[in-house]
Amino acid sequence: MNSNATYPQHRTRYRTAELNDIPFSSVVASTGASTRRIGSHETALCPLHDDHTPSMTIYHDRGDNHAYCHVCCKRLSVIDYAMARLSLSFTDACQWLSDRFAIPVDEMENVTKQNKNKRHPRKSFAQLCSIANIIDNAPQGASSSDNEQAIAEIPASFVRSRISTANSFCQCLLSIYPQADVERVTQLYRLGTYTQLSRPDDVLFPSITADGKVVNVKVQSYPVTDIMDARFLHNDKSHCFWLASILQRRGELPAQVRYTTDCLFGEHLLPQHPQATVCLVESPKNAIIGALEFPSYLWLATGNMGQFKPSVAKPLEGRNVIVIPDYNATDLWTQRAHDMRHIAHFVICPASQLLNTNADSKFDFADRIIADRISRILPF
Repeated sequence: MNSNATYPQHRTRYRTAELNDIPFSSVVASTGASTRRIGSHETALCPLHDDHTPSMTIYHDRGDNHAYCHVCCKRLSVIDYAMARLSLSFTDACQWLSDRFAIPVDEMENVTKQNKNKRHPRKSFAQLCSIANIIDNAPQGASSSDNEQAIAEIPASFVRSRISTANSFCQCLLSIYPQADVERVTQLYRLGTYTQLSRPDDVLFPSITADGKVVNVKVQSYPVTDIMDARFLHNDKSHCFWLASILQRRGELPAQVRYTTDCLFGEHLLPQHPQATVCLVESPKNAIIGALEFPSYLWLATGNMGQFKPSVAKPLEGRNVIVIPDYNATDLWTQRAHDMRHIAHFVICPASQLLNTNADSKFDFADRIIADRISRILPF
């Protein structure tokens, strides 16, 4: 074998600290296993030996997220468990966890075996997009800084062909809202249905920019048909992921580019309603329920607590925005609204004003809305 041959190696840096902070019980559930509560702890079958009686205890209430098998006498991190349970290498386990729990992956420079100390020049994002034929209409003479702002897209036809109320999310909504209203918001926000082997009715929440680009799609599972079920009100994050990374691994999207998550859910509606007051919430679920209850406002969502930031809020420039943080995000969003007051006129309406002050910290805007609507339609 020629020892001087070069072997391009694509390097990926996984955020292992964040991966190991994923709630252990959520990872267990994502692999198809189950947990059993004994006392103050959850237990599960240990993947390191032929376990028929749960011998692994999960510890995540001490600031140290791990599991311990009392038969093997071994401690397992989240990554350790995924490797053993799914028979994966360390790299594959990290990739699986990153995809499953929507944790970003950092791409690094290419390195060759011929000269490990010499790194190839790092390609700009615009160059990678060009390689993948994503940028095909860039103006001649455009500066590199302009091109680097280009965003990779998912074909709009992917979203259009899947718009449907057949998913479990819309079916829950249909239990308390008129069909015409649910169909209206489904078309407005382009909600879709996505089929997987184990879950045939996941909902698609597409991220579409103000100029109509589909930059990513969040897949969410609601494995219930009762809208008051706790799994609908506070869905397990183990059943949520960004679709672009999955399609890339399948070869259905270019592997050389990145698909952003820095886009407001419902952002594509802004140009259609230039004078409308915006209501900004955290989750797409809350935005949809808000649009059903108060259609005179334009309801958008950040996607998660940390996404209320300048790069995401920029399309709201000059708008009047009512910000409705989840119960446990009031302080953070109040501070960020103050820091971003140069972007828009933000008015904070904390969930604590909508909910009982003793409400569970997980409660949000939709919980109160659903509870009120249920109380109005019950026959007693």
